[in-house]
Amino acid sequence: LTITTDGEHTIEADDSEDVFSVEADGVSVDGDGENLTIEAEGDAVAIDLSSLATGEDVTIEETVLDVTPGDAEGTAIDADASDIGDATIADNQFNADAEEGERFVSDEDDQLDLGGIAENNEFDPQVVLTSGDSDFALTPTIQEGVTVADEVADAGTVTVFEGTYEESVEIDVAGLTLESVEGADETTIDGGTDSAIDISAPDIDDGPTIDGFTLKTDGSDDQPAVDLARSQESISDVAIRNNTIEGFGGDSAGIFVNTDTDGLTVVDNEIAAENSGLNLAPGPDENLHDDIVVTDNEFTEASTGAASLASVRDVTFSDNVITDDAVDDFGVALAPGEDAVIEGNEISLADADGVLLTDIGDSPLDKNDNVSIEDNNITVEDDSIGINVDTDSSDVTIDDNNFETQADDGIDYIVDRTEDLELEAFTAAQSDNTYDPDEGVVEREGETVITLDPGSISGD
Repeated sequence: LTITTDGEHTIEADDSEDVFSVEADGVSVDGDGENLTIEAEGDAVAIDLSSLATGEDVTIEETVLDVTPGDAEGTAIDADASDIGDATIADNQFNADAEEGERFVSDEDDQLDLGGIAENNEFDPQVVLTSGDSDFALTPTIQEGVTVADEVADAGTVTVFEGTYEESVEIDVAGLTLESVEGADETTIDGGTDSAIDISAPDIDDGPTIDGFTLKTDGSDDQPAVDLARSQESISDVAIRNNTIEGFGGDSAGIFVNTDTDGLTVVDNEIAAENSGLNLAPGPDENLHDDIVVTDNEFTEASTGAASLASVRDVTFSDNVITDDAVDDFGVALAPGEDAVIEGNEISLADADGVLLTDIGDSPLDKNDNVSIEDNNITVEDDSIGINVDTDSSDVTIDDNNFETQADDGIDYIVDRTEDLELEAFTAAQSDNTYDPDEGVVEREGETVITLDPGSISGD
C-alpha cells in the first residue's frame, strides 16, 4: 500500500487521535516532494507504527510531519512497542514548536536507526537524540530529551545536533551525558534570563557531563550560565568540558556552585562572565567542595575574578590561561583551600592579584593549608600583586614561577600580610622562581613584600 498525493494536501485529526496507524507490511507514505503534510494536534501521533507485526516493513519519504498544532504533546512518529523489520524514513520535513512534551520520533523499544533518521531528514527548529544502550527518541528540545532519559532506564546520553536552543535545561538525571555533535561553535543553549544549564536534583551521586556547547545567559535576573546551586544538598562527579560559557548582565557568573561538591571537573572551556568566571561558594551552609579539577580553560573576562575557589579541598588548578580583560580583583583565589595545587597557569593581569590566598568566611576550613604554587607565568601591571597572601596560611610552597612586569613601580611580586611565610625563601637566590626585573624583599607596615628592586630597572 502506497499513500501519496498528486498535489499539496494536509491531513489532520482531532486532538488525541492518531492520523495514520500503520498495521500492515510494506506500507509506504510518499509525500511526493513534501506536498503531503500530516499534522498531529494536541497529544496525537501523526504516524503510529506501534502495531506493526514482527518483521513488517515501512517507508516514509518526502512528507511533512507537523506537531505544531495545538498546545499539547504531539509525536510525529511513534514506534514504541513495535517490532519493525526494515524502516526507511528519509527526506522528510519534521516541524515542531519546541514546546515541552513534543517528540519527532519515539522509539523506546529500539526499532529504528534514530541517528540515521536525524542525518537524513530536515528538522525545524532542530533535533536532539536521546540514547543509551540503544536509541530512544528524537525531540525538538533538549529538555524533552532529558525527560526521555529520566523515563527510560537505559537512556544515559542526550546528543544535541547543531542549532540554537532557546531554553533553560534542568538536569535531574544521574549519570547523564549531554553532548553536542558539532561542538560549541555550532551548538548554543541560550537560557535568556535564566541559566542555560540548571543541575537541580537533590543529592545526585553521579552528576552529569556537559560537553561541547556555547552556554549563555543574559544575566538580567543574576542567573549564572551554569547553575549548581538550586535545591540539592550535595552533588558528585560533575564534568563540564569543551564549552564556551558566557554569563553577562546583572551580577551573573559563568559557573556557580553553591552546594557540597565531591568531584567537579572543569576542563577545556572558554569562560567569560559579568562577575566570576567560576565561583565555588562556601555558604551560607558552610559548603565544602572536594576533589576539584580545573584545567586547560581560558578565562577571558570576569569583572570580579576568573576563578573563586572558596572552601575547597583536594583541588588542582592547572594549565589555565587568565587574561586581563576586565578582571578587577584576582585571577584565582583560594578562600580558603586545603591540599591545593596551582601550577602551569598563564596569568596576565592589571590592577588585580594574580593568585590570592584569602578567607571569605562561612567555610568549615579555618585557613589555607598545604598549598603549592609552582611553574606559573605571572605577568602583573598597574598596581598589581603577583601572589597575595592575606589570611592565615601554612605549608605554602612557591617555586619555579616566572614573575614579569613592564612597570617601573607600583608592582609587588609576592605580598605576605600574615607573617606566616618566610619570603626570603622565595627569592631567586633561594628558590627556582625568576623575576624580571629583579626583586627585593622589603618590610612595610603589616606586610612583608617581594617587590621590584629599583636598582634592577633600566635607567635607575
